[in-house]
Amino acid sequence: MFRAAALTPVERDQLWHVFACIHTKNLVRLLTRGGLSIYHIARAIHLSQARFGNVIAWINQFAAHRALRGAAHP
Repeated sequence: MFRAAALTPVERDQLWHVFACIHTKNLVRLLTRGGLSIYHIARAIHLSQARFGNVIAWINQFAAHRALRGAAHP
């Protein structure tokens, strides 16, 4: 489901529940043990519509500042 381009309503609800219940310190395990990239996790958050403050704060730490993105992509 984390690598899916689209989710069924049931899959969306399942992912939403994962993000609702996961403790912030365990999110990093998705990267190490789950073999997922930040992109996959961010996409799953977006597709599942999980808008939990702790999850969003965790994923935002990997975001590049707008000025840096502009410099990297002329």
